[in-house]
Amino acid sequence: MRKGINNGDFLFVDQHLSHTAELLRADVLDIDFAILEAVAITEDGMIIPTTSIGNSLAFSLNAKSIIIEMNMAQSTQLEGPH
Repeated sequence: MRKGINNGDFLFVDQHLSHTAELLRADVLDIDFAILEAVAITEDGMIIPTTSIGNSLAFSLNAKSIIIEMNMAQSTQLEGPH
């Protein structure tokens, strides 16, 4: 694949992650699925994100579907800071 990208056989953009949320909000990008990492889901449905929160809000607001990946290696005490 790397050779194909370097030869121009594939359309590829090495976009910096910090630009992704802005492009989603401007409807430049379309996202079907967002995979969000969480340490817990509360009884009332709140998702408690891990330390890898990054663009999770932008992804969740713009995705057609959301998949929650549970990470049991991180502490559930993250509920307060987020």
